[in-house]
Amino acid sequence: MSKTLATVAMLLGVIAILLGAYVVFVQGDNAGIVAIVVGVIALVLPRVAGKNRGNNAR
Repeated sequence: MSKTLATVAMLLGVIAILLGAYVVFVQGDNAGIVAIVVGVIALVLPRVAGKNRGNNAR
């Protein structure tokens, strides 16, 4: 995974987590938990992909 793509994925992950937190706390809907989980996966995925390739997504 290229560094730019990894950065975009991480930014989307952060946005998904923030949206999920907003939905859970402001609207009291459990659907926000799904958004938080998706955000965490989007944050972790670039790191895992980089490690698997052996050069740390550089």
